[in-house]
Amino acid sequence: MLSEALGTAFKSTPLDIINGTYRVDISAGTKLAARNAIDKYMTVLTTFLQSPGTVENLAVQAMKIDYNAMFSALYDTFNVPYKEKIIVAMNDDDKQRMFNDTAAAAAQSKQGLIKTQGEVKKDVDNNQAENRMLIETGKHTLNHASGEVDQNHALELQREKMQAQTPQAQGFDRAAKGAFATLDKPAFGQ
Repeated sequence: MLSEALGTAFKSTPLDIINGTYRVDISAGTKLAARNAIDKYMTVLTTFLQSPGTVENLAVQAMKIDYNAMFSALYDTFNVPYKEKIIVAMNDDDKQRMFNDTAAAAAQSKQGLIKTQGEVKKDVDNNQAENRMLIETGKHTLNHASGEVDQNHALELQREKMQAQTPQAQGFDRAAKGAFATLDKPAFGQ
């Protein structure tokens, strides 16, 4: 009644059973419990993996997220068939494209950095030019104002000189000198 393979299985010793190779099927109840657990914690897990700094903090500890293992666990939990066809290793073209994209992103980042540095330098140059302009304007204003003061003083001196040349002014000048001379005689003993 038993096939030869099944008959041999019944004739095995306990040591053969311990060292045997077995195929285990997980019952639907266990799969359902695992699926419910992963459904319950999927949003927390997704939020944790997407939170800023997770990858960087793992890198500090010399760790990384194994996305292939994560997806395999998810596919096993959700009982997705043909997972081997969904996640595959990169071929040489994919690796070259990834390298080119990374190089292009690095070049674009460098250009952005250069552009930002250029804008900062332009702003600094504009501020310096504005400061120089304010200083020069201040100097010009001071020179112009002091020039007006000097010019007003020169005009006043010129008016006094012209007034001193009139006969009336000359007469007053002689009278003043004579009066001072008369006043000074007793003081100087003359």
